[in-house]
Amino acid sequence: MVTTTHTTVQAEVQAAQQAGEATLDTISWIRLSSVALPLSTPISDAKVLTGRQKPMTEVAFLFAEIGTADGHQGIGFSYSKRAGGPG
Repeated sequence: MVTTTHTTVQAEVQAAQQAGEATLDTISWIRLSSVALPLSTPISDAKVLTGRQKPMTEVAFLFAEIGTADGHQGIGFSYSKRAGGPG
């Protein structure tokens, strides 16, 4: 586990700004999308064969789009094949 104190982060930002390596920007919007991608053929594994799980019929995705006040935009995603997905 990594922990960082606010003062350490603030000092690092100030040092980067002085070196001309960083600029400050503000997040102006975030858009989250949850998408279920259906599989054309259900997938089974050993747990399905033992009756512990049902065949997997979809993969759950979470997309995060972020925009800043300076006009920068980015996208990130995560997916779940089983644990942690919807339902």
